[in-house]
Amino acid sequence: LSYTGYYPWKIPRGALNVHEARKWRFINAVIYNPIIGLIKISFLLTLIKLQSPNRYIRLALWSIMVLTFMTMISGPLIIIFECWPMEAHWDYTVGHCVDRRITILSGVSLALLTDVLVLFMPTWILYGLQIERRKKFQVIAFLSLGVAVTAIGAYRLASFVIVLNVSNGETESTHTIRPTLSNIECNLAAIAACGATIKWLLGLFIPYFDSS
Repeated sequence: LSYTGYYPWKIPRGALNVHEARKWRFINAVIYNPIIGLIKISFLLTLIKLQSPNRYIRLALWSIMVLTFMTMISGPLIIIFECWPMEAHWDYTVGHCVDRRITILSGVSLALLTDVLVLFMPTWILYGLQIERRKKFQVIAFLSLGVAVTAIGAYRLASFVIVLNVSNGETESTHTIRPTLSNIECNLAAIAACGATIKWLLGLFIPYFDSS
């Protein structure tokens, strides 16, 4: 509907339904935080089940869990109510919206912060374990697949800064991948959260990865 990825001059005249495209982008924005939040929480629960004896690690895990849960709940609500009436999200001629630059950049920045915190935890947990160094680095690497998620999140934040500095983002060209970055981030996060399982599966066929 949005012809994302197409050069503007390659879009057939009258084919681009701007209102419909904005409506689906709005829906995408609303469900982003719950999706990415649930994935992070599932990964944090995996780390909590390791039952680290370090009380500071346990406190950090639960603190990140609470922060992630708060973001997961508040993010969609802020996006939904930043414009009134609801139609103002996709029809800029009705109603009014708060400054979207503030809500978008703060939301993306907070998501990136929790990405970094979650990414740091496996290294902290496993660093002090008395196991073979090669196996330790293997486990840390598979539990840190989220570095790709963090990289996408950082690129997403940078792209938003650029877009929102140009007419509040309303003049963005269709020839861009920015609208797909949240979807890419969510899917990569789902894969990264399964890092331990991926390593176990590889270990069934490749002895090098077997560290049962």
